[in-house]
Amino acid sequence: MPTTTLNKSEKRIIDWTNSRPEEVTLEYRNEMQTAENSSFVCFEDYKKNMIVAYTTAGMPLTQKQYIEKIEKAMEEADKGELITDEDLEKEIATW
Repeated sequence: MPTTTLNKSEKRIIDWTNSRPEEVTLEYRNEMQTAENSSFVCFEDYKKNMIVAYTTAGMPLTQKQYIEKIEKAMEEADKGELITDEDLEKEIATW
């Protein structure tokens, strides 16, 4: 856009911006980073609250709940709180 079509305020802003490119670039980067972080946080919160699985009873599980259940199961397995296939078959047979 030719500078002759700019009003005085627009011209002053352009002149100020051109005289401080490092400051303007840094400020712009900071603004963009803040916006990106906000968008990322919102998306991550959204993802954590999305239903990603259902229990055997049909209850929905969010991503956060699903991960918590997996971590709990892994802790139980690490403690040896397991049931073998054979013991499970015996238990099922009593149902």
